[in-house]
Amino acid sequence: MRYLFKHVLMRDAIYNMQFRHQLRELHYKAAKAIEESYAADLAPYYADLGYHYDKAELPDLSTFYLVQAGRWSLEKNAYLEARYFFKRVLDLLPPDDSMRLPLHLRLGESSHWLGEYVVAQQYLLAALEMARRQDHKGYLADALYWLGQAAIHTGDYAQARSYLEESLELARVSGSKIILVRALYGLGDLFWRLGFPDQALVHCQESLALARQLGNVTQELYALNRLGSLARDQGDFDKAQQLWEETLARAIQAGNRERATSALNNLGVVANDRGDIAQALAYHQQALPIVWEMGKQQTYTLLLNNIAEEHLRLGNLNAAQHHIYEGLSLARSIRAIPLMLGSVQRAGWLLCKRGNLAQGLALWGMVLRHPSFYNDLKKDMQVALAELGLDSADPQVTAGLDKGQALDLETVVAELLAELSQPETAQPPQI
Repeated sequence: MRYLFKHVLMRDAIYNMQFRHQLRELHYKAAKAIEESYAADLAPYYADLGYHYDKAELPDLSTFYLVQAGRWSLEKNAYLEARYFFKRVLDLLPPDDSMRLPLHLRLGESSHWLGEYVVAQQYLLAALEMARRQDHKGYLADALYWLGQAAIHTGDYAQARSYLEESLELARVSGSKIILVRALYGLGDLFWRLGFPDQALVHCQESLALARQLGNVTQELYALNRLGSLARDQGDFDKAQQLWEETLARAIQAGNRERATSALNNLGVVANDRGDIAQALAYHQQALPIVWEMGKQQTYTLLLNNIAEEHLRLGNLNAAQHHIYEGLSLARSIRAIPLMLGSVQRAGWLLCKRGNLAQGLALWGMVLRHPSFYNDLKKDMQVALAELGLDSADPQVTAGLDKGQALDLETVVAELLAELSQPETAQPPQI
């Protein structure tokens, strides 16, 4: 009986080995068939090839194609897919593999685009440590750039400047022009947010010239976009609109949904500036589902804030309340403090519209004095004050703003979310 049992186990083991061998052969043949059939453009099949070579137990080929799938997904603004592929490869690699450094960088970038800044910083700080240890200036500059971007979106502007200035210096030393063009844009963007237009202009123009020299359409679109913001700040709405229309057309042509939705958002902003609220709302609502599909939580929150403002200007207070609540909830969940401030600013506007001027002004005062306050919010405040018929120099307004000094952002956000989640009531929140 014992002999028979052993014989059965041996027979099953042999059958399993044969089946596994046949399965490996089938996956290998499937991969080769894809390579031969679609040799002209394998990009849409990178993921399939990675899968088949993995099942064929050919790890080098599997890893190669999964990395290509991740890069292709990034180019197509499919950030969830990109992160999945890069994470899959990272899990397959041994601890000392040299590919772990660039994979951490791309995982940080993917997580950044998804608005998952804490996760992004973890990957990027690990990449930063590896790059310093290996004295790899190109990767080091890359890690510093993306850490600078994460710091901007979480409101730590001093840290962002430190990261980006070091990235710029290293990019110049290493001769990496692709990192250089990014670092120049990153600093230009930061200077714009901080209200230093001259420095922003110099950096963005240098970034634009270098991007065009390299034929890097994506970075060219970034620079054009921010130059549009600078033109808007100077009151040149025609130039801003022209730059953003050019950005939109180029982005659509290049298949860059991320830059296209950014241009749509900004075209909505300038339509709002011109007083064409219906057109502004149309631009922002057009961008909203595309951004949701990409998983870009930061831009989705920005759009919600802008749509809330448009409903406020149209007098649709219930719709404004809904969008403020959604935007504030999302901004808090991803720890995007500048966007939290944008949502709170709209909440203050809503309070003022509903008759609670003192509390609305106090919220604005807190926003104005917060360390993560950024230049664009100043324009939003000016629009709101004008729409409400208020003068920022009025002692009553100044006194109301001063009361915001005693408010804490986290406490305010928690109380606002509790109130905004309820249907409109006769009594506004007492913050």
